[in-house]
Amino acid sequence: MIPVLFKIGPLAINSFGVMAMLGFLIPTLLLRKEFIRKNLDPDIANGIVIAAMIGGFLGARIYYILERWDGFLANPLDYVFTGAGLVWYGGLLGGFGAGVLYVHRKNISIPYAIQPLSYFDGHGPNHHRVFQNHPESFYGFDDGATD
Repeated sequence: MIPVLFKIGPLAINSFGVMAMLGFLIPTLLLRKEFIRKNLDPDIANGIVIAAMIGGFLGARIYYILERWDGFLANPLDYVFTGAGLVWYGGLLGGFGAGVLYVHRKNISIPYAIQPLSYFDGHGPNHHRVFQNHPESFYGFDDGATD
């Protein structure tokens, strides 16, 4: 991987930053479209993604610090202000937690907010038909659902 894609004067455009931006921008656009298709407020999608992004990066850094607690206690500034040190598990926990907290604070029911997300992983309302017709196609087992 190329760490620095290009430079504009003193500003370096890093590949991680570009990929992180695309990793949030594309799902945001898709989620907004799905919210509109379901006659839901698309601004909720923006809020969920922004909360998940902030919570994800914070959670990833916190998890990194917790894994290296002794080193953090010895020199905390080296762990807080660095370009490295993001742990995937912490990002998942922080992003999910922040998204749920956002939905809860906006007094939105979690099923209302999560319903459009189910279409992105093939678990829409008719996913049981996939199991019946092709039981080997999803995790190799049939969920036993019937029409």
